[in-house]
This record gives sequence, C-alpha cells and structure tokens, in this order.
Amino acid sequence: MKSLSPRRTSHVLLLTLLILCGLQLPALATIRNVKTNCGAAGDGSTDDTSAIKTCIGLLVSGDTLEFPAGTYKVSSQLTINVSNVTIDGSNNTATILYTGGGVGPFFVVGAVNQASWGTAVALTAVANELSNSFTTVSSLGVNAGDYVLMQQGGQDYSTDTAPGHPANCDPTSVCRGEVLKVQSVNSNTITVTTALHDTYNPSVNAARAQKMLNPVSGVTVQNITFDGNGTVDYGFEINGVVNSTINGVTSKNTIGSALYSWGAFNSTWSNITVTGAGSENCGEAVAFLQQGRL
Repeated sequence: MKSLSPRRTSHVLLLTLLILCGLQLPALATIRNVKTNCGAAGDGSTDDTSAIKTCIGLLVSGDTLEFPAGTYKVSSQLTINVSNVTIDGSNNTATILYTGGGVGPFFVVGAVNQASWGTAVALTAVANELSNSFTTVSSLGVNAGDYVLMQQGGQDYSTDTAPGHPANCDPTSVCRGEVLKVQSVNSNTITVTTALHDTYNPSVNAARAQKMLNPVSGVTVQNITFDGNGTVDYGFEINGVVNSTINGVTSKNTIGSALYSWGAFNSTWSNITVTGAGSENCGEAVAFLQQGRL
C-alpha cells in the first residue's frame, strides 16, 4: 500500500480537524443574477418584485446582486440589509422602475427611513468645534470601531415670527448633527477619529450622543438607474450605512427626494445624476442627514 506524501497528509489532517471541530470553510462569493438565477424578466411590463426579492434573500457577504440589461418593474419596496455586497446595473443598462406609488422609498440599502440609534445620552460639558472627544453623563455602550451620532436641538419654525430663520439651535427639535467613528473609550469619555464640525452644548441646545445600532458596511451600488415613475415620494435610500460606495447611479422621477440618506459614515458618492425630483416634501431633490466624513 502506498503511503501519502507529507503535503497530502497535512491536507487530510487539516480536513479531518475541520470536520471534528464542526468548522466550515468560508462560502465563496456568488453573483446572484436576477434573470438567470431568480427568474426576473426585465422587460418593463412583468412584475419582477418577487423574483428580485428571492435573489435579495440569497445574498451573503461578498455576493453581487446583478441586474443584466433591462427594465425591472417592481410594485413594492426592495430592501437590502447585508454588509459587503455589490448591487450592479451592468454599465447602467439596468433600470428599476417602480409602479407602486405612495410614499416610498422603493429601493433601500440599510435601514428603512433612517439609521437605528441607541438611547440618547446628554453630554456632561460643552464639546467644542474641532475637538476630537466628548464626555457623556452615562455610558453609551460603545467600543472602538463603533459609530455614534452627535446631535443638538433645533428651532421650531412654526413659532418663528422674525424675518428669516434664526441661526441658533434650541431644544425644541432636531437642528444639527453628525456621525462619528469611535477611536477609543475611557469611562464615559469618547475619543473619535474625526474632529467635530460644530460646538455641542448640553445646557444651551440639548446636545446628546447616541450609538448607531447594527450599521451595514462595505456596500457598493454601481451603474444602475432608479425610476420612480413620477408617482412615489422617495426613490433610492441608503440609511445606517458605513464605509460604502455609490457610483454611476441615476435616480429620477420622484415627487420628493430621489436620493435620501439618513445616518452614514465614510460613504463615497460619485457620478450621480438626479432629474425630475424634489417638487414636494420640503422641495429636496437630494437629502443627506446625519452624515459623517461624507
């Protein structure tokens, strides 16, 4: 009987060890083609909602959701909440056409409407503009690498009788805020990776901090068109997403914002086209709120 070579023996022993320890080899990245893998038609008349949702349900980290050339009619919201995936529109030959009407949005990456936040905790003292740290009255429950929202109160414009709008912030509503990445934690003092862009005063404008919950990271959306068909308020949204890239995206034909992002850090937007948007809902064709390192 032949004996195994040392290299082959080591491979056999490694495989045996993996099996005995109940470990699994990492899954290979997969292209999920909405036509060939999930049965979407992409002909502009067939409702492809169910087929696309099937492919979305298959996504795991490292995968690509591929839309070959075509127009994909959808009638309800599509939501992708998986990190490290790519949504690709095949060199901008693919269009997601929404026919469901209503408020929308009809294509969401991350959380719906806005990022999810932990309990708001007040600051113990003023955190000055360009500072890299702040202290809260109790623990935020964060560690290095987490993300936090620094926010302060806002002016209630419904009672504003002065010409124009005052520049100051007060505790009546949301005014200004930004997302920060935690560098280190020492008791209730948080050091962050980027300097504050405003002065946050707990006694004047109700300054407080919140942890970002369950952020989605490392998403790429590229070379695809989102068409709201002129009947939906909001189009493409990306909320609670960090370290991501949006490139070569067209969003159009919405009543309100064609692009909307609430809560993000280190997201790169490039080669973006917006048309036929922003006539209602505050008149914003594009809305970016609570961003950091945009």
